[in-house]
Amino acid sequence: MSSGSPPKSQDEQHLDLIVILHYVVAGMFVMSGLSLVFAIGMIKQLFLVILKVGYDIDDLPPEANEVLDQKMPIVVGSFVALCWVHAGVVAWFGKKIARRQYRRLCLVFEVLHCIAIPVGTALSILTILALRRPSVKAMFETAAKSPT
Repeated sequence: MSSGSPPKSQDEQHLDLIVILHYVVAGMFVMSGLSLVFAIGMIKQLFLVILKVGYDIDDLPPEANEVLDQKMPIVVGSFVALCWVHAGVVAWFGKKIARRQYRRLCLVFEVLHCIAIPVGTALSILTILALRRPSVKAMFETAAKSPT
């Protein structure tokens, strides 16, 4: 049963769990962006309802066709890109926590990430509570001093 490595402390276990949760949340944001790609047809229909246009999609006024055909993909594409960038940033901070690097930057990000209600808030609060512990701070300082 002994693998030769010492057992992990509770702080290390907590940080490992937080890293996994960062990757899961990043995956959720990627899937959110993908759902927008797949739902573009429904978004187009919803846009028609918002415009309260009683026409068939082929008989729309030219301005509505311009909005639907030219501007709608730009808007949806921007939201998709924003979701994917957000996912990349969350995953990057998870990686930095796993490597025990940039503790202060991770804290700043987690404070700002509290805006992402509800999942981002829960993850950020757990991460802030863990990163503020003196023993975790010492782990990050030790990792910063040791060569990798």
